[in-house]
Amino acid sequence: MYYANIPTFLKCQPDVPQNADIGIVGVPYSGGNWVERTQYLAPRAVRGFSMGFHRSHRAFKIHPFELCRICDLGDANIGNVLDPNKAVIDIQKFYEVIDQSGTVSVSIGGDHSITLPILRAIAGVKSRHKGPVDVIHLDAHVDAYGPVAGIKEHCGSMFMLA
Repeated sequence: MYYANIPTFLKCQPDVPQNADIGIVGVPYSGGNWVERTQYLAPRAVRGFSMGFHRSHRAFKIHPFELCRICDLGDANIGNVLDPNKAVIDIQKFYEVIDQSGTVSVSIGGDHSITLPILRAIAGVKSRHKGPVDVIHLDAHVDAYGPVAGIKEHCGSMFMLA
């Protein structure tokens, strides 16, 4: 019964980063977007919707849950959700713990402002990579704008800053 119990991504076991090769992380945040404000609902919606899917690829016969430890690490703890300038710091600190554990994170956001703090955590000088990582960004606009209303790190600025 996929619709019962606590929803996790593809019915992954909830766990801590130290027990995962790949960790699914929700980032329920939309404070960096001053126009559309419901992106914070996405992690819960994706988890709930994914509960009815199969955990393997039927055509290719790939069973990712047999190949590595995939866990749902829950949602990023964003204590300063009402202050965009501080929320990005909370997100970065959450991902630094995941990065230091060696877990590869797969994120379900939130608005685009979550991208930069995640990049800082996994590709910053204190990260285990100690250098750049690749990002594929598919969008209708460039997300390379300057500050808006006193907010430097918002949904449209992260790639200019990165």
